[in-house]
Amino acid sequence: MFSRAKTMFAFGLLLLILSGATLFFGADAPLASYVFSTLIFVTAGGWFLFAPNQAQLPATAIVPAFLLAGFFAMDVYWQRIALALPEYASLAAAGVVFLMARAWARASERAIWAWEALIWIMAAIAIWALIDFVVAPENLFGQVRPFHTDRLSMSFLSANTAATWLGMGFLIALSQIIKVCVRLGFQRPVILMEELGRHHLPALILFLSSFLALVLTASRAGLSFTLLAAALLLLWEIDAARRQAGERAGKGLGTSLLVIGSIAALALTLWAFYAEIVGARTTGLEEDANVRAVMYRAYGASIADSPIIGHGLGSFEAVNNRIMTADNASVLAIQGAAHNIELQWLMQGGVLGALAMWGVLAFIFGSIWQGLRVRRRMRAQLRAVLAVSLLVILHGQVD
Repeated sequence: MFSRAKTMFAFGLLLLILSGATLFFGADAPLASYVFSTLIFVTAGGWFLFAPNQAQLPATAIVPAFLLAGFFAMDVYWQRIALALPEYASLAAAGVVFLMARAWARASERAIWAWEALIWIMAAIAIWALIDFVVAPENLFGQVRPFHTDRLSMSFLSANTAATWLGMGFLIALSQIIKVCVRLGFQRPVILMEELGRHHLPALILFLSSFLALVLTASRAGLSFTLLAAALLLLWEIDAARRQAGERAGKGLGTSLLVIGSIAALALTLWAFYAEIVGARTTGLEEDANVRAVMYRAYGASIADSPIIGHGLGSFEAVNNRIMTADNASVLAIQGAAHNIELQWLMQGGVLGALAMWGVLAFIFGSIWQGLRVRRRMRAQLRAVLAVSLLVILHGQVD
């Protein structure tokens, strides 16, 4: 028992640190970035020191480390490192989290434990978000929220960011529920519900709470892309189950699409009902499109000033202030990001930074896809990771 707890301590502590960052008011501030990154580095250092057999780094880890060091040296050379330091701390910490998770998941029993622990933690946070919003929708941690005051935004202060996080939780829980449904079938719904209630209650709680909270964010893109990723994940799981059973892959597609359509209709009905209460979230698409057009024109033009190496990590606010004019000030003055991941990276890291980012992601996704081809266990979790990644990338195009 003690040995098991010892091996789980480091990764459990890492999950708690990430949870603290999720709940921390203003976790994207420089000081918070330093604090949480340092906690992650210390945790990883202790793990590598006391559990060297678990902490085996892949040889390919040298590539992102080299890229990070290269961009760091470049920002030092161009004398723009001061604004970039919090960003480098966060990027390095993210890399450490990824490497720890990868090394931890090399043993299936540890990977299953980590997946279940993640579901527990995300369920608790989603419930907290619901309660916090229902009890005092205008406040957060006893403070009046500066914007998105009528939409659930969690401690991110942004309803769109909250929608991404909640959509991730919804897809992770959906994957777990689909896995149980495929294994037991729908012929005996009482047994199915008993199995879900007795052995997969955290996933069921996360599924319901994250979906309700997602609706309360009133994020059009967040909800739409979550439902799209969920529909693709459901079809993928059905296809995988039929292939494993040796059945025709397209069999039962009509029923599957009917289920997906019903879930989507229910989600949109709930969202429209909430939008009616808080006002005009189902309208104003043209206005939002015009605002985005103003932003994208201004930020796109700023890329031409330094297309290859960008303006430096953490430079968004400085660039935003510099390109502000009388015509676009009403839009740019309230922005904290470009609302498009390609524009954000091109502005800050240039073409080199964007290529580095997408290159690393492509390698990771390629490795996951290869795992789907050769692994016999936890393939449902790998499909869920790809569905979550799809949601994050799609929502990142507009928020």
